[in-house]
Order: sequence, then C-alpha cells, then structure tokens
Amino acid sequence: MTIDRRSFLVISAAVAAGAAFPAAASVRRRNRVAESILPWDALREDGKRGVWASAGDVPGGNVAIVTDGAGEALIIDAKFASLGGAIREDAKSLASAASITFVNTHHHGDHTGGNPAIVEVAAKRYAHEKLSGRVTAQLDSLRQQASAAAAQAGRMDAALNHDALLELAGRMTDRAETLDAAAFLPTVQIGDEPRNIHVGAIEASLEHFGPGHTDNDLTVHIPSMNVLHTGDLVFSGLHPFFDPDGGSTVFGWMESLQQVRKLCDDETVVIPGHGKVGDRSIIDAQLQYHERLLAAVQAEMKKGTPKDELTAMKFDFFEGLGFEQIAGRAIGAVYDELEKNGNG
Repeated sequence: MTIDRRSFLVISAAVAAGAAFPAAASVRRRNRVAESILPWDALREDGKRGVWASAGDVPGGNVAIVTDGAGEALIIDAKFASLGGAIREDAKSLASAASITFVNTHHHGDHTGGNPAIVEVAAKRYAHEKLSGRVTAQLDSLRQQASAAAAQAGRMDAALNHDALLELAGRMTDRAETLDAAAFLPTVQIGDEPRNIHVGAIEASLEHFGPGHTDNDLTVHIPSMNVLHTGDLVFSGLHPFFDPDGGSTVFGWMESLQQVRKLCDDETVVIPGHGKVGDRSIIDAQLQYHERLLAAVQAEMKKGTPKDELTAMKFDFFEGLGFEQIAGRAIGAVYDELEKNGNG
C-alpha cells in the first residue's frame, strides 16, 4: 500500500481521534483550563507564565503555547484547519494574550492547516524561507482542508468546549474559497542562520539544520524554560513520515537530530512533532531508528532484495511503534535515496 502525504494526514487524524497514544511522559501533567476549548498539558507553569502543549488528544502535529505572564504569547504550529481558531482562542485564555507571535516548524498541512485563524491576529509570523513556496504549491489542498473544517470538528470528541470548536471551525469553512497564500504565510522568513526572537521577556531561538524531515524544518528552543519544540524532526513512539518531494533525506535528518540533541540537557522538555512529549531520550530514539533503518535497508540492497519485497519487511526495531501504516514508505524513501546516491 502506498501512503502519500494526504493519506498520512488521514492516518494522523484517525490515530488522534481513536487509538490514544501511550501514557504521557512524567514531564507532563493534565491541565484543564476552565476557559479552554482544547485539552492542554502544562509542561512549565508559573501563574500565567508557562508552556502548554496539545499533543495527541486532537488531530494534527503537536502545538505549543508559550506565555510570558504579561500578555504576550508564542504559538508554535497550527494543526488542521478545524483547530486553528480554537488554538488562537486558547492562547488568549492561557496568556490573557494581547499580542501573539506565531512560528511554523515546516510546511505540512497538519501543521499549517490552521494558519489562517492565527495569521490574521499574529503581530509577527516566522517560518523558514522555503516554507512559502511549499505552502503556495499546496494551496488547493489547504483550501479543501478548510472546506472540511466544520465536518472534521463535528467528529472530534476530545474538545472540552465542543460548541465553541464547531463555531470556530464553521467560520473557517465559510471562508475556505477566499483563502489565498497570504493567509498561510509568514511575515519574517528564517534562513540557515539561527534567529533569536522575543515574546515579551522570553527569548526563543529558531534554528534550521539543513534538510531533514523537509527542506524547511525549524526547531524552537526556549532556554529560560528549558523547552524545545522539534517539529517533525522527532516522531515520538511512531514511525516517521518521509516526504522526498518535500526535501526529506535520511542523512540530513540524522545530522539535524545530532545538532538538535546538543540543545538539550537532562532536564529539557522535548515536544516532538507527533507523539508524546518527553526528554532528550526521544531524540536519541529517533536517531537510532534512522541509523538502524539505514543499516537494514543497505544490508537488504546488498543482498539484491527487490524494493517491493523490502518495503513489506518488518524489522525488529519496528515493534511497538505507532503509525505502522507508513513504515513501508520510510523503507522505500531510504531505498530510493541510497539508490540515487549509489551507496546502497
């Protein structure tokens, strides 16, 4: 079975809506904010100052909200179109936010679908310079996602305030046909050099380590809170999604993970792009997955194993990982990269 990007979005949504992720890591605790629409996990909290994550309860890539305690908030990623409005409103509730800064970790639609609801209010919007072209190229798909926002929200049982979610998702559906590329795009583009930004008194570092999961990955590191959002460079407890058309490369991905790990110490809270929040061990696990996958594919290629047989294989290190539907895609992507480079 071939899993393309659109199929992966469906799988991602289904996993979040149905089969729950494993129990949360010890760094997380459930925080039910009275005014919130979605469930949030408090990772760091000191009154109105803190870091909250939406990781696994609702579909799409993991979102973080960082608040400075003085009316400013940073939102990292936007999930699907059905959820962008809820994320925006919850940031306002959690932070009493009068000002919002927004960062996309990469272009995939399960991280950018909700952008229009946040872009319209964000004072500053950041993404890698290659995101704009990628998002513009997938504009039709993003509009279709917006058209289905109300229907998707109607199937979402995890919301704490379902009526509010439905109303906000309905607004997205109503404007779907009029959405243009500008509704999804940053005002500030990040190149290959790190960029420090300020959200009130909180400093965050945005870094791109070269092509990895995509060619426009950004990590968001908040040193004062010792929190790191990796975007989809890390799939925690899950098979990773390879998107060669979007710039995926197993060698670049491993190099990026090695660099990302240097941002962590024993106490760093790591928010992955998908899966449960953890510490730097989830970065190590992702790197080990890639190393073992690369070695396994190289060994089979040297034996002359055909690609179709290879992509159907189940290696021992696959055991216990979610998103098993995309395991064959990961194998195939590594096979194609090795074959192209002549080092299989």
